[in-house]
Amino acid sequence: MTEPTPTYGSESAIQGEIVKRLRAGGWHVIVTSQDRRTRKQLANIPDLICFRDGTTLLVECKTQMGQLTPGQVDFQCDMLPHLGTHLRYKVMRYPGDADRWCEA
Repeated sequence: MTEPTPTYGSESAIQGEIVKRLRAGGWHVIVTSQDRRTRKQLANIPDLICFRDGTTLLVECKTQMGQLTPGQVDFQCDMLPHLGTHLRYKVMRYPGDADRWCEA
């Protein structure tokens, strides 16, 4: 019998678990997501900026059904020419998405 997969209903719950897993995997994680009062200041910047071993990982956290806003899509498109071995951009929908980045 397999263990049931925990349900993370909200984006903030998913983000919290992703942050926990990335930090446990040795990443330095900066949370950039803000409450609604300050959101315009950092609009479209990914929720997490993570650093480890010369790599920067930009992470947008979404629920399983969550959609990127038009501004987030624009940011992602603007980043595409700059992505490579040392700069990555990922949309993570499940805490387990972070595990692949924590492997040695």
